[in-house]
Amino acid sequence: MSENCERPLPDKESLKALDKNELIKLIEDLDAKYRKSVEEFEHLKAQLEINELVLDTQKKMVEDALSEIHELSITDHLTKLYNRRYFNDVFNKELRRSTREQTYITLAIFDVDNFKSYNDNYGHQKGDEVLMALGKLMHSCLKRSSDYAFRLGGEEFGVLLCGLNSKESFEFCEYLRAQIEELKIIHEYNDASKYVSVSFGVASTIPTPKTTMAFLYNQADKALYKAKARGKNCSVLKEIQGE
Repeated sequence: MSENCERPLPDKESLKALDKNELIKLIEDLDAKYRKSVEEFEHLKAQLEINELVLDTQKKMVEDALSEIHELSITDHLTKLYNRRYFNDVFNKELRRSTREQTYITLAIFDVDNFKSYNDNYGHQKGDEVLMALGKLMHSCLKRSSDYAFRLGGEEFGVLLCGLNSKESFEFCEYLRAQIEELKIIHEYNDASKYVSVSFGVASTIPTPKTTMAFLYNQADKALYKAKARGKNCSVLKEIQGE
């Protein structure tokens, strides 16, 4: 008989015919089978737990990888600020929310004064270090979850402030401007300061359904142009009423 074939349990009448030793032997066999079954069950249970742990680990790794890919896709590699692509997404989302809730939304655009001269005289590596320093400062200064900082391209940056009125937004931008100059990065070829400085154009409004991202961007850009015309290293506010 094959070792894998198990002897069937005796029926009631057969049990009556067994003597004491045979009954003891039968009980011992049954106990051994029970213990073996318990061991096999525990083994299968442990294996299932291991498989579940492996699956959970793999799931977490995939989720982390997807999150990292998403973060890379919306982040400027040099400054670690959000990039232009994410700017478009966030701006439209926050503009819709501000329109719906009738709260202030402010777009500030700023760029580095005389940055071309800085690159030409100190080198592009030093120029990149300036941009990285600005990115680090922006990360440390923008604390609210409803505030965003972006590198829009080159030496141009954007700040999106939600819920602050025009005066508060302007004061915050002036604070940022002063903090940037306070970094005291020497810029001998800057006609606005002996340090690296920036100019801000600020557009602030409680939007209407007609207010568009393009309109606010254009108004902030015009305000930035005025800041440059006024001698740079300053901020100009364009407060928009009933657009």
